[in-house]
Amino acid sequence: ELIKQHADRLIAFASIQPLHENALEEVTWAKNHGFSGIGEIHPQAQGFSLGDSSWQEILEHIRDWSFPINLHVTEPVSGTYPGKIDTPLGDYIEMAAHWPDQAFILAHLGGLIPLHVHSPEMEKTLANVYYDCAAIPLLYNPSVLKQVVETVGPEKILFATDYPLRVFPRDQKEPNFTQSVDFVQGSGLTEEQLRLVFSSNAKRLFNV
Repeated sequence: ELIKQHADRLIAFASIQPLHENALEEVTWAKNHGFSGIGEIHPQAQGFSLGDSSWQEILEHIRDWSFPINLHVTEPVSGTYPGKIDTPLGDYIEMAAHWPDQAFILAHLGGLIPLHVHSPEMEKTLANVYYDCAAIPLLYNPSVLKQVVETVGPEKILFATDYPLRVFPRDQKEPNFTQSVDFVQGSGLTEEQLRLVFSSNAKRLFNV
């Protein structure tokens, strides 16, 4: 209902459980009702791996849809925190390589995949991968965003917040977007790079 009421303002992704017997029907329903992608998907928390047949069937099902997929990724060497579930970065790389025409958005800067496995060959492998900056103030200093941009280019980064999570728990009594915006603006990116991250990249990816 909200998508229909505010089509000029809202782009929605559908959260699905790939292991459910009606998963393909759910994805089709979502597309037919105005959703623009799938996610956030958290394979480890949802009890499947990216190589499972149930997930591969979904990727095959949406092959021709231009339907981006957002997936949770955890940085493997960061400290332990409540709710942390390690995610094998190699599985994401293998998935991106196997489905080169499918757009993937890896949340939380993709667990810093760009910094862990950067090479010219890997750049080609991950050409279909974008990285959002949801909740990164909980893990990193603002400078990490500039490092990732210098590695993969500003065209691959999407502004995100993880709202309503309080990503500045010491300072926030209520969640808001303002501090997340300030965090990205303080990362050392140029005005043109910030324009891409905050706006242009998403418009291009979502064809709006």
